Amino acid sequence: RVGRPPQERPMSSSGDKGESTALLPKKRQRNVTVLSLVAITYFAVAGGPEGTETLIQTGGPLYSVLGFIIIGILWSIPMALMSAELTTAFPENGGYVLWVSAAWGAQAGEMAGWLQFVSSGVDACIYPGLFLVYLEQALDMNLEDPTIEWTIKITFVVLLLLLNVLGIESVGHGSTAFMIVLLTPFLIIISIAFTGIFTGIGVLGWPFSTAKMLGRPETEPDWPAFFMVLLWNMGYWEGASVCAGEVANVGTVFPQAIAISMIVVLLNYILPIMAFSGLDGNYDAFHNGHYITVAREVCGTWFAYALGLAQTVSVCGLFANGVVKNTYLVCGMSEQGLLPSALAARGRHRPLLSGFAAGNSVVYQTEIHAARTTKRISCAGGGGVDVAFVFSDGCDHGGWGYLWRLARDHGLFRIPCGGGVGPFSGPRP
Repeated sequence: RVGRPPQERPMSSSGDKGESTALLPKKRQRNVTVLSLVAITYFAVAGGPEGTETLIQTGGPLYSVLGFIIIGILWSIPMALMSAELTTAFPENGGYVLWVSAAWGAQAGEMAGWLQFVSSGVDACIYPGLFLVYLEQALDMNLEDPTIEWTIKITFVVLLLLLNVLGIESVGHGSTAFMIVLLTPFLIIISIAFTGIFTGIGVLGWPFSTAKMLGRPETEPDWPAFFMVLLWNMGYWEGASVCAGEVANVGTVFPQAIAISMIVVLLNYILPIMAFSGLDGNYDAFHNGHYITVAREVCGTWFAYALGLAQTVSVCGLFANGVVKNTYLVCGMSEQGLLPSALAARGRHRPLLSGFAAGNSVVYQTEIHAARTTKRISCAGGGGVDVAFVFSDGCDHGGWGYLWRLARDHGLFRIPCGGGVGPFSGPRP
């Protein structure tokens, strides 16, 4: 039965019975709670409203809001439900590696794991440089001096790696703090801006246009680029599944965290789009980082500093999330016999020290070459998009493949969140 605890259900390294099996830990403290898992999922999926400015520039705020709602219904909710079902069925570290292995065999699962390994490494290597760019914007300073630049980058990497060394509980608490600090300035600006919906002037005298808040661009939108950005911002709902073995009461906590994260992520995108479009109706000016420009020109210098600080905190959360994903991905693959068992070794604070080192070797090697300029960061990020979508496609096929085989062999089943819809309803085997 797929829902048994890890110590009762060892898995063969090749997926066949009779061969050597992985030695899964008999005892494990599961300390990750709902709030920590919400924050980890939030940074796996979104990481902040930044980056949605190009959607306003490309398609306008009306199409952007409708796009997030439609993509959320057609893409994100099914992915989130799939992640909730399979994580409760496989409450172990490794997440989608286990799903793909159950659907298509251990070799396919190992390949999905290595694709994610590379994807997270490529993604994480841009964040020290991106942190420096956002810090310059926040402080309105030039930090091009090589000594200052490398001091900031090395400090950024070392401090966030130390957070992971302290254990996933520290990462969960840190991610929660990052999320609160990141969203607070946006919530303040949005609340003040929306006071001008009926009068056209907010309580602090900010001009606000209700017509521009949900307007459309004068030119035809670039639909391929528009939908690519939408999908990129609404994917990776399966990201937190790699640390399912550390979650307390997975069957209850994980579905709750996914549901809360869905609401937070949608509001995280939709409300800033509406508020900042109402404050600045020049859609063509909305390039990446324009939220700070609007805050500086309309709201005041201190609000711009606050948003700049929020963006630097966002980068911290994204980097910490990438590190923890690779760490527990390697741990899960080791526990399932796909990698040497030594890589699942636990230290005093319960992190996977050797798995941590192996899972982030790509990060260590690429931090030194991390791009600093916006242009090079965009290029690095584009490469990450290509790798990430290859990985995501493999995980999706593995997850849906397993669900299809389960439904074929045992009938329909129900998502463990109090009810189901369509093919997700019915008795669970």
